[in-house]
Amino acid sequence: MAAAEGRLDWAVRLLTASEVLREHVSCIVAPREREAFDKAVERMRSGLGAQAFAREWEAGLRRTVAEAVGLSHEVAQMQSAVEGAPGGRQQGMAPRTRTRHPAGLSDREVEVLRLVATGSTNRDIADSLVISPHTVARHVSSIFAKIGAANRAEAATYAAHHGLV
Repeated sequence: MAAAEGRLDWAVRLLTASEVLREHVSCIVAPREREAFDKAVERMRSGLGAQAFAREWEAGLRRTVAEAVGLSHEVAQMQSAVEGAPGGRQQGMAPRTRTRHPAGLSDREVEVLRLVATGSTNRDIADSLVISPHTVARHVSSIFAKIGAANRAEAATYAAHHGLV
């Protein structure tokens, strides 16, 4: 989001924070996500210039895990402040709308539920949303718990009944 809003310095800071956290938990960028990751890095490098990018990247990678987590909290607080400020948002920032969904489903869970309802597998959903199959499985489990579904067919029926598909 930061890169899309032209905040390339923040985008690099957040990207390096994710790198620090990923290294801390011994997690690599999934091979199917590597190309998109590399393209994003290259767009940031081109947009900032090689020297500015290198400075931000190196500084970011020197962060501790606590600093990386703190940065993500700082960005979340900034976003909340912008959304709550008079005028509602900064120029160039898309407004964030919070849609109320049945059973307390999040926007992402509704996205996943819609794909479940179409018969998509966890792998299909992961590829479509550019997330890991493990993350999809967690979303599906959470969805089932929230809506009281025992299987994908019941979840699809719920989605249809509540106008989510």
